[in-house]
Amino acid sequence: MQKLSNISAFNLHSKTGSAADHAYQQLRERIVFFNLKPDTVLVRKTLSDELGVSLTPLREALQRLESEELVVVIPQSKTFVTRIDSKKLGEAHFLRLSLESEVIRRITENHTSELISSLSRVIEQQRLLINSPERANEFHALDELFHFTMFAFVGQPDLHAMLISKLGNLARLRRLELPNSGKMQWVVDAHQAIVDGIQSGDIQRSLNLLRTDISASMSKLPLLESQHPDYFY
Repeated sequence: MQKLSNISAFNLHSKTGSAADHAYQQLRERIVFFNLKPDTVLVRKTLSDELGVSLTPLREALQRLESEELVVVIPQSKTFVTRIDSKKLGEAHFLRLSLESEVIRRITENHTSELISSLSRVIEQQRLLINSPERANEFHALDELFHFTMFAFVGQPDLHAMLISKLGNLARLRRLELPNSGKMQWVVDAHQAIVDGIQSGDIQRSLNLLRTDISASMSKLPLLESQHPDYFY
């Protein structure tokens, strides 16, 4: 089990610190946070200068992002940020729900006070940001940290890394919804309910609360598509 006190919202799945990893992490964050919006053309020389990496690791980073369907690379032509494929979001949601359900089941059966304290600290950090929509990126990072902490507790941090690599577009959907009125408060309440469910020892209750949390953005897909038609296929 990873030592929970060493986890922060900004060092999840940190690797060797290679130039390619750095470029990938920076670009993925910009895409998920909509600093790079769908259809944005990525100029490699500009990105190389901005990120402080050479073209070779930048190419590796873009190939990795392409495998996650966050960019399209057209050889000898251009590279651009994808739109969110609404039809594939259901697959990503199913994968996340399946894996996290097993995690929450194990945690509810066997949790510790350290885990509860770690999850509660994340919730309190999120609570401080509820009235600061301009800090939604930080709030989103803490959301990832909340769920990663549970994977780490059951000894599966690498499984969480694999999951994250499959959920780029679902992460964009969740981030897109955050500025909507009341959403950040809703997430904090949902996370607190999950912690309460874990402490109760009631597995079905915990599973239901988890499903409510991670299914919420999917239920708002039609609304988000109407609000941001240029972001979706």
